[in-house]
Amino acid sequence: MAEATGLDRIGIPVCMAVRPNSGMLAVSQGKGISAAHGGASA
Repeated sequence: MAEATGLDRIGIPVCMAVRPNSGMLAVSQGKGISAAHGGASA
């Protein structure tokens, strides 16, 4: 789980979940009104 909120100018909380043990590299991104919501969405 990574927080990528600081990579934009708007400031919407964005989180990224990486699953390296899957058959292929799988990445999910989620946005929300708080960091907790973004993490749950990812």
